[in-house]
Amino acid sequence: MGILFILVAVIGIVSWGIVKSDELSGLGRQAKAGSLRHPHGRLKQVYCEHPPVLRPFAARLRSVLPVVTVPLVVVISLGALALEHAGVLFGVVAVDFLSSGAGVLLVAGECLLHLAKPAQSFANYIVLLVAGIVAATVLGVPVLAVGGHDFTVGFEAAYLLANAAGFAVGCSAAAALMEEPVRFERRFEDGAESSVKISPRSAAYRAYEALMVDERAWNAGRKE
Repeated sequence: MGILFILVAVIGIVSWGIVKSDELSGLGRQAKAGSLRHPHGRLKQVYCEHPPVLRPFAARLRSVLPVVTVPLVVVISLGALALEHAGVLFGVVAVDFLSSGAGVLLVAGECLLHLAKPAQSFANYIVLLVAGIVAATVLGVPVLAVGGHDFTVGFEAAYLLANAAGFAVGCSAAAALMEEPVRFERRFEDGAESSVKISPRSAAYRAYEALMVDERAWNAGRKE
């Protein structure tokens, strides 16, 4: 699971950096036109046609629970474990594959599909993978500490079940925090316009709120 975690973390950091660079373009005291981070200079105005309607965390959590893939991962894990201890080679391979954390790919995918369409991005999928792997590691460490080098059916079953529980907890909690991104139209000091989607929980969102204008002011600025 360590290799999978490192790979996912690297991809996640790169994806996060690209997204944040675009969100923060034009913000801050150092925003100068022509620079790599701020090619169009300062951000002057933003307009949001559909402001977000925020829901309580508990309601969001219930809506993203991986009710299909977690039971599926559990059934597949226990089935593979039974085959392994029956001497079937496929079972040995399958248990090793599942022990590496492969089940999180399915769980994170289901949680992502439960999100609103605008939030179903590759960057969010990577975040869900990381959250699931971290939670599975936290729950799996006590099992490993207790089991040691004991490779009995009971120990392996406990470890696989701990992984599945971690995937469920980590992915669903992270998905519940991913509120639907808000689409902003933005105008920079050089007159360039573009759109961007920002999470209501991001620091950039507060900066955008401070620059937000109504539709009339936005259209008036376009005419200028």
